[in-house]
Amino acid sequence: MTEKATILIPDISGFTEFVTRTELDHSSHIINELLNLIISQNYSGFSLSEIEGDAVLFYKKGDILSKQSLIKQCMDIFSKFHEQLKYIERDVVCRCGACQTASQLSLKFIIHYGAIKEFRIANIVKASGIDMIIAHRLLKNNINSNEYILLSSSCLECLPDKEETAGLNWRRHIENYPAIGDVELEFADLEEFKRSIPPVPERRTFVRHAGGDTLEVEIEAPIEVVYHKLIDLDSIPKWMVGVTGIKRDIGVERIGTKHVCMTPAFEMDVELDYAEFKGDSAIVVNKFSVIGADFSGIGTDYLKKLSDNKTLLTDISLWNIPEEFREEALESNKLSVGFFKALCEGKQVHKEVAQH
Repeated sequence: MTEKATILIPDISGFTEFVTRTELDHSSHIINELLNLIISQNYSGFSLSEIEGDAVLFYKKGDILSKQSLIKQCMDIFSKFHEQLKYIERDVVCRCGACQTASQLSLKFIIHYGAIKEFRIANIVKASGIDMIIAHRLLKNNINSNEYILLSSSCLECLPDKEETAGLNWRRHIENYPAIGDVELEFADLEEFKRSIPPVPERRTFVRHAGGDTLEVEIEAPIEVVYHKLIDLDSIPKWMVGVTGIKRDIGVERIGTKHVCMTPAFEMDVELDYAEFKGDSAIVVNKFSVIGADFSGIGTDYLKKLSDNKTLLTDISLWNIPEEFREEALESNKLSVGFFKALCEGKQVHKEVAQH
């Protein structure tokens, strides 16, 4: 049985170029984060039909919402989307192309009204029909913009307040598609609205912590390689003594990122407190605390470029632990720094020897 429904497609523009020109792993993490954000901002009762790579397909059965409500829903998603991009740009510590160019992504919305038919595949309910096809065709158009709200004529005709502007400049347009013909529509560019989205708070400044135990080692590797190994959470079990695995949320490493280091004896909460790469030097600061015990500390790693293939690592550990454990912690740290050096230099790491 067919039913009338509003079809809403928020589409992340620039996705194809983003994943083909940058690192696939981090770009997919960023896109997934943004898609989840879009889904979480759906407060208007739309059903999620599916995620289609760079777009989310929503539909809402029954009478169409007012134009004002539809526009507000889109603009709220748009605001959160660009706010999140600002946070990513502010806090990202990775130097890869994906992390450094995420702020260039954009978002557009297609809204169409027509007949759909629901069907079930396994436990998933999906929607299909000619109007779903039309909505998808509208994603490919001749509008000279990457960020806009588009309303099809079948949608406009049903709106109780179709003259509502919500402060946007609306323009009429016609697209022609094979086997479908002319599709009249109305769209509003969101570029000016984007400029009104306020900036996020400034990134917190680096705080130097006095004291601590200091280790220094020269690493036969470029500073960029050493820096990326320091911030790569997934490589930690390869070089940190005692750590057998980590628990973390899927995503790219940013200031404020948290993870749990697991050992046979305890688990440790770790937060990336600060990181900065300056080309010839870098800083990485982690705060840590043992879960269920009054053990904590701050680890600060300074990097200095000595040559194109040599980096000086200065590791300063500030411990808040009982004195009887300090010598053991320092010895483990010395071994970890040695394993980290070997990892950066592409040598085989025999960490299991230290763990026995």
